[in-house]
Amino acid sequence: MTIEFAKIFSSSIEQLILRNPYTPSRIFGRYKDRKRWDSDKAIEVFNREWAQGLRAAVEEAVARDKNLSYEEARVFLNEFEVKFLKSEMQRRSFEYKSFPFIVQYSRPTDDRIELNQIWYVHSHDSDRYLVCVEFNTPEELNAFNELAQRKGFGSGNHLLDEYVKSLIQEDG
Repeated sequence: MTIEFAKIFSSSIEQLILRNPYTPSRIFGRYKDRKRWDSDKAIEVFNREWAQGLRAAVEEAVARDKNLSYEEARVFLNEFEVKFLKSEMQRRSFEYKSFPFIVQYSRPTDDRIELNQIWYVHSHDSDRYLVCVEFNTPEELNAFNELAQRKGFGSGNHLLDEYVKSLIQEDG
């Protein structure tokens, strides 16, 4: 099977690697580093992973007959990503290095596909809003969690949640 990349696919790589903080760091590197990369570096890293097994995972997913419907895929994408979801295209979900992804493609011929998008699937709960804090080292994260426990919050997440709520309440 021949796999080609649609012209728009490079923007999908940029979104996946440069802009999505949830994309697995074990695969594409830490977000702290990735967000400073240029497009060429993102494509270089993607091509490395493509050669090391991502292509095989996509080929295996495409070979399966189970299409992921537009509605099924939409559930897993954020508002920005949904803009690139096309109902006329085919989609497959798959795992690569134990992480879930969705690929969207067209099939101009039986032996050729054209990839349009690739998305990392992370948790989306439309009823909640999420604020993330990025620590420079694991030691900083541990120190923050220890501080939260000493202050009686149990976890850094709970401390941060309560702190933000108190700031909003003060500003009233």
